[in-house]
Amino acid sequence: KRIALIPNGIDSAAFAPLSPKQRDITREEKNITGNPVIGIIARLSTVKGIDVLIAAMSTVLQQFPNACLWIVGQGDQEAYLKECVLKRDLSAHVKFLPAVNQTAALLPLFDVFVMPSLQEGLGLSVMEAQASGVPVVASKVGGLVDLIEDGKTGFLVPPSQHQDLALKIIEILKNPAHAQTMANAAR
Repeated sequence: KRIALIPNGIDSAAFAPLSPKQRDITREEKNITGNPVIGIIARLSTVKGIDVLIAAMSTVLQQFPNACLWIVGQGDQEAYLKECVLKRDLSAHVKFLPAVNQTAALLPLFDVFVMPSLQEGLGLSVMEAQASGVPVVASKVGGLVDLIEDGKTGFLVPPSQHQDLALKIIEILKNPAHAQTMANAAR
């Protein structure tokens, strides 16, 4: 009776979505116009399931051959994840970026944010993506189920299922209007 749970929160004003025109200008400056960008910002650790996302990219590329995956973060799994990319011959489609302090500047560049965690306490980067107006696909684990109402504010998939993950990423890329409706609802 003397314990209260205070959920984590973020300043939604700091993660305000860009207007479509601002987003196009920013993406043009980064030379990514026309290419769908799938992104994750996370610690590069086993628990984040990033190898599952890399496996999903093979299927995504069948439908969207110009898509690219940005893996943003650092951690003890970096060498392993780079090896996964090489083994799947995805080097031309996967970009590793170091951890960033200002995720608000990076998130609007993504067409979809993916969090394929095997377990997750809350998912602060998912909250930041939602606040930035970016559609989200995440594993149905831990606190992520509190952040996402499947099909309404994003998509939830079973953990470790790269094919299910790929299909939801493809669905977002094929249906940008519906994806934006979900992103707006999540925000």
